[in-house]
Amino acid sequence: MRPGAALLRLTLRSSTDGHLLARVIEREGTAFVLDYGDPRVVAEASRLVLQGGFKVRWQDREETAVAGSPSMLRQLALHFAYQGHLVFVDEPDFPRRAVAPARDASSDAGPPTLYPDDPSGHDMDTEILSREDLARRAVRRFHQAATEEVERDDQPVDDEPVEAMVEWEETEEVPFPSPPNRGR
Repeated sequence: MRPGAALLRLTLRSSTDGHLLARVIEREGTAFVLDYGDPRVVAEASRLVLQGGFKVRWQDREETAVAGSPSMLRQLALHFAYQGHLVFVDEPDFPRRAVAPARDASSDAGPPTLYPDDPSGHDMDTEILSREDLARRAVRRFHQAATEEVERDDQPVDDEPVEAMVEWEETEEVPFPSPPNRGR
C-alpha cells in the first residue's frame, strides 16, 4: 500500500460486457471483499484473500501470495488480469470530506460504514459514511417522502368512476354515408 493512502479499491469487471464482477477494498494494509457482484468471482476473491497461495508474475519474477500480505491487492489485480478480467485499482477520493467540519472526539459517531452511492443498483460504487452521514441521509429521505406525500395530497382524488361524472346530453343519431359502389 502506498504511504499515506487510507483506502484502495480494486474493481473487477467482465472483459466481454463490462459488468461488475467483484470489488475488493484494502484499508490500512488489510484487504477484504465486498459481497456484491458475480457470486462465483466474489467467492474466489474471498478465498484468495483469506488463504493466499496463488502465484503471480511481477517484474520478471514469480511471487506467491500470502494471506495478509501488504501487496495482496496488487497480487489479486495481477491474478485476475491474467484470467482476462478488466482490472481497475484506484484510491477513492471524497471531496466533501475536505469541507466537512472536524469531528468531536467525544461524539458517539461510531465507525465508518461502506454504503452504496446509488441504491438503485446502476452504479455499485461504495462511499464511506459515518453514522452521522447515515443519520443526515435518513432525515433527508424522510423530508423528501413527506414532500412527495403532500404533493400527492394536493392532487384531486375522486372516488366516483369517470362514467358517473359525465353528464350525457341527448344526441341524435346521424346516418353515416356508405362508400359508393365501384364496378360491382
